[in-house]
Amino acid sequence: MKAICNTSPIIGLYVIGQLELLWKLFDIYIPQEVYNEVVNVASEQAIGKHELRNAVANGFIKLKLWSLVI
Repeated sequence: MKAICNTSPIIGLYVIGQLELLWKLFDIYIPQEVYNEVVNVASEQAIGKHELRNAVANGFIKLKLWSLVI
């Protein structure tokens, strides 16, 4: 099953040590902005940045560029 994920589930699951549930249960896609928010935040407290970076690098989570068609 495919799912698009925003920042809140990533942070919430990371906090409880269950981030891997995302890709175990779903084929996960995240917008580039979500990745940037979690990984590239100019803060040392960017929650889950290493885990998210590794999940993307290993193909567990796929980055997608979205375009709005109006």
